[in-house]
Amino acid sequence: FGGLDLGKYDAVISSVTITEERMKTYDFSLPYINAGQVLTIPVTLEGVTSLADMKGKQVGAQIGTTGAMEVKNAEGVIAKNYDEIGLAFEDMAAGRIQGVVCDTPVAADYALQREEYKEKFKIVGEPFTEESYGIVVKKGNQELLDLINTGIKAVQAKGIDKELEDKWLR
Repeated sequence: FGGLDLGKYDAVISSVTITEERMKTYDFSLPYINAGQVLTIPVTLEGVTSLADMKGKQVGAQIGTTGAMEVKNAEGVIAKNYDEIGLAFEDMAAGRIQGVVCDTPVAADYALQREEYKEKFKIVGEPFTEESYGIVVKKGNQELLDLINTGIKAVQAKGIDKELEDKWLR
C-alpha cells in the first residue's frame, strides 16, 4: 500500500480483502474470489464438518485476522493465536492443535499444494465468511480500474475463474 501511495505501483493484487475501511482510501476492482474463512484439519480427524464440531479442541489462527475472530467466537473451541499462519500448520502437523482457520487460498496452499502437508491435512466444509479479494488502485484512477474490471469480467464470463478455483482451491 505504501508503494501505491507513493506512485511506485499502479495496483496491488496480493490477496487484498475488500473492506469498508480500505475503500475509504483506495478504489477496488470487482471481487475476483471469495476468500472466506475455512477450517483445515488432519485427515485422520473424523466427524468434523464445521468449526462448531471442534468444541473442546484447539484451533489455530493468525493474530488479528478474521480467522482469529471466528475461532475466538466459536462456542467451546479453544483458540490458539500465531504470529504467522505457517506456524499454526506446523503445530497441527506436530499434533499440538487439531485445526487451523484461515483464508481459503491460504488453506488450499497448505492443505492441497504443499508436499509436506497435502497427505496430512484436509479442508472441511465451505467458507463460513464472505471475504472477497480485489485489485487495489489509487482513489480516482478510473481508467485503470475500468481496464482491470473489463479483464475480470472477461475471465468470469469464460468460466476461467471457476476452472482456476477448482484446480487450486478444491
